Amino acid sequence: MRVIILGSGPTGLFLAHALAKLDYPALEITILEQRADPVDPTGAGLGLWPHSVRILDQLGLLPEARKLVPEMKTSIHLDPRGRLLSESTLFDRIVQNHGHPFMFFERAKLIELLYEQLENRAEIVFAGKKVVGIHEKHDVVEVACEDGSVLVADILVGCDGSHSIARRFLPSHSPSKAAFRCLFGVSQLPAGLDHCAMIETHDQGAMIQLLTSEDRTFFLLYEANTQNDSQATRYSDADAEAVAQRFEHHSVGKEGKVTFGDLWEKRTRAGLFGLEEGVQSKWFSGRVVLAGDSVHKMTSNLAFGLNVSLEDVAALTNRLHALLVIQHVTHPTTSQLQVLFADYQAERYSRAKLCVRMTGLYTRFATWNNVLFKWMSLYVAPKVGDMFVADWVFSWIPRGGLVLTFLRESDPKRGEVKYLHEVQ
Repeated sequence: MRVIILGSGPTGLFLAHALAKLDYPALEITILEQRADPVDPTGAGLGLWPHSVRILDQLGLLPEARKLVPEMKTSIHLDPRGRLLSESTLFDRIVQNHGHPFMFFERAKLIELLYEQLENRAEIVFAGKKVVGIHEKHDVVEVACEDGSVLVADILVGCDGSHSIARRFLPSHSPSKAAFRCLFGVSQLPAGLDHCAMIETHDQGAMIQLLTSEDRTFFLLYEANTQNDSQATRYSDADAEAVAQRFEHHSVGKEGKVTFGDLWEKRTRAGLFGLEEGVQSKWFSGRVVLAGDSVHKMTSNLAFGLNVSLEDVAALTNRLHALLVIQHVTHPTTSQLQVLFADYQAERYSRAKLCVRMTGLYTRFATWNNVLFKWMSLYVAPKVGDMFVADWVFSWIPRGGLVLTFLRESDPKRGEVKYLHEVQ
């Protein structure tokens, strides 16, 4: 029984870890990554909400993961001039509600952790494997690579992101538009910014979000995309520079003491990309199934993206556990897999759709998409406060988060909000 995973990003690596815990000796896991280096150093940061931290714990990764993240303290909202709108201990309330904290990772460090902790990774992960063809024959799926090699598997899981090769195999693939663009990057922490904080500066048609550690700043500049390009649009370094110059004098710190230009000057890496929004209508075909960004994309203000992908991993792995381990099916037929994949999509589709809508709504609120949102941001949100939002808006995400049904948590933590999914 062989499962091929396309993509060694966080979703693909998390899936490999979960499958490796199935206690199914006949299972062979293979990851194909088109890049020469399976540990992708690009990108800025990734956030895990408490329900995803539970999965880290189940996979035995939590102790090492804790060493990589700052202890987030404050949430700060500013107007375009740097005037303080609100400040709260939002992250303490998340722990109070759910037991585990919100964990913010440098993307490269999280991927490195997932890769280094993967047992027998040299026999599992193959870099420089660009897939050029996917073909189903009888009860197998063949994967053709640019180097001439052909691999055969029982299941192919496309975890290969926004530009997914596996998704092109599905007949109903429909590209989405990107109503927003994001200029992201990492820089040294300039004097004048709070440590271990999330700082959001709101403006008409734009929002700058910072997540700081003791010595670095992860920045995300969200801008309404008037051209409404396809997410597949590739932006150049010159495009990124042009956006940065437009916001060079924009305040990102209290009282206007720090500008975006200060961050841009101290950047160590940066890039510009479109923020696609949407959920594919079909997640599988034959023996091919999708997970993560290859099947749903959302704006990143609320850091839901990887969490929704991890729920895909949990839902798919739980069903494979039931089929392979509990029912003792050694070589599932295509019909059996079609039923499994359909159940997987049915469980995940509505929640993924809700997360896309919720984070998209917040992006539009934070960028003052209309007069009402601007008024609420300036006058209502500061009075209501982050605590109300944490209790009555955000809490349903961790509360309903899926976990692996066949693994117990080593360090279970619970808060005031009861999780819907517990391991029996």
